[in-house]
Amino acid sequence: MIHVLENIGLKEESIWSLSEQAEVKTYLGPIDNKIKSDIKGIYSGLSYNLDHTFLSQYPNLRFIASPTTALTHIDKDYCEQNSIRVLSLKNKRDLIANFTSTVEIAWWHMLELNRQCSSAQKSVLDGNWNRNQFFTTSLNNKKIGIIGFGRLGKKMGEIANSFNMKVYAYDIAFEGENSVHFNYQQALSINEIFEKCDFVSIHVDDRKENANLISKQQFDLIKNEGLIIINTSRGFVINESDAIEALKIGKLKGLGIDVLIDEDRNDKSKNWVAENLIVKTKKESNLNIAITPHIGGATVDSLSIAAEAVFNELLQCVSTTS
Repeated sequence: MIHVLENIGLKEESIWSLSEQAEVKTYLGPIDNKIKSDIKGIYSGLSYNLDHTFLSQYPNLRFIASPTTALTHIDKDYCEQNSIRVLSLKNKRDLIANFTSTVEIAWWHMLELNRQCSSAQKSVLDGNWNRNQFFTTSLNNKKIGIIGFGRLGKKMGEIANSFNMKVYAYDIAFEGENSVHFNYQQALSINEIFEKCDFVSIHVDDRKENANLISKQQFDLIKNEGLIIINTSRGFVINESDAIEALKIGKLKGLGIDVLIDEDRNDKSKNWVAENLIVKTKKESNLNIAITPHIGGATVDSLSIAAEAVFNELLQCVSTTS
């Protein structure tokens, strides 16, 4: 049996049709606790925190499926200890190779923070028509540092090339190498990126070693007159307090965020968004901050393709172990 906690990316008719074809009984939404002992697979997006307390309600659970690349909502240690296999988009590189949604949001943040388009629009709606208030700088000849040069990082670099930007790329896979990838110059360290670049875009995964990857140490290395940093990867990658301080003293010119560290808290309060430091600073100051609610992968077309693929894999796994 499968418990679909939320049908993210899946239409109800698809759930029943695919489940019937695989001959696997599926429940959608809340279920009786007695049934949980019969559940072999769970399907869920990011809305549920699948920690040990939650997962222990399913004593015979063998599979968890999530149509995401981020797995910070799943207690992977518990899964390993209890022989629960996690199915996700991480092992579906061919499927997601052409997904562009996260890169689109990263570039929106970069353009928004650099060109101030929302402020310009608000000015018009307030009855003004004064372009002289909104002279900024173009991307032409600027330097962008990309931290994490996988699928998304490379797409960022390709677009940056079209703006005639110079791209510096850093990835742990580069360590010990000295190579140039097309029009991408290899950076030998994250510190080098902060020393040289005008923009930084982060595209790393959710491994524990990436916690506080970017902090005061990197912000202190900024030599240009303010740097714009974009994070669409994981909230814990940037030290939020250090980032706010860097904005206040002018080291950072802008901060674009699609993820917050508090997303991964097990003890979320109802007001966790309002209590977040970056959100509070955005509301209470004029600092150049742009925030979106983790919408990088939230497009109907890409999510439906990803969801069906992951759900089908879950059905196959459960059907062969029943």
